[in-house]
Amino acid sequence: MADAGARFTVDVRVRLFAEDTLAYGKGINRLLHLCREYHSLHKAAEEMRMSYRKALQIVQRAERCFNRPLLERSIGGKDGGGSRLTVFGEELVAAFSDIEAELDAAAREKVRRMIGSFTEK
Repeated sequence: MADAGARFTVDVRVRLFAEDTLAYGKGINRLLHLCREYHSLHKAAEEMRMSYRKALQIVQRAERCFNRPLLERSIGGKDGGGSRLTVFGEELVAAFSDIEAELDAAAREKVRRMIGSFTEK
């Protein structure tokens, strides 16, 4: 049993599966959010301390699951190339972020009512 003075946190995990394959979750959502910020999958991967190859594999797996592109990639050129979210990618990041926030808020409120002692992340 928990100590009466213990402080609790809530960690809600949302993951989307296509059949048995993990299609989308917190990690790729952050990766795509960083791609939007940096206009670069490479920089987003670096920020997450992940290899570019691993980041590309994660994005490609999600694209196969959704059967839609999440990123528009350009190579080199005068602007140096980069990656930008597609319209679907933007919508997915926004919707997933909303779902996470709503579920997290509901879980925190439930814990607060049930236990009383609660620490915000």
